[in-house]
Amino acid sequence: HPPHGNQRSRPQHTGETRCAPLLKSKSKRLLVLDALNRNFADTLTDLMPQNAIHIRAFIELIFISRCLERIGDLAKNIAEDTI
Repeated sequence: HPPHGNQRSRPQHTGETRCAPLLKSKSKRLLVLDALNRNFADTLTDLMPQNAIHIRAFIELIFISRCLERIGDLAKNIAEDTI
């Protein structure tokens, strides 16, 4: 509609347009987190032969790390669907 009285017309922006930079930065951060998670799992896997007594703990830490990564992925998907 046209502006009424002293109201100014504002350009129309979709939520997606306004939030695109934020989503891109979040995506980059998730890629970094994915790489950190892989590096963490690789490091623990490398430590297993020398620390056989701690293998169960290493596996549990890898599992927890993957669950946290999944939570991050789901949160990103929810944010994208919300916009």
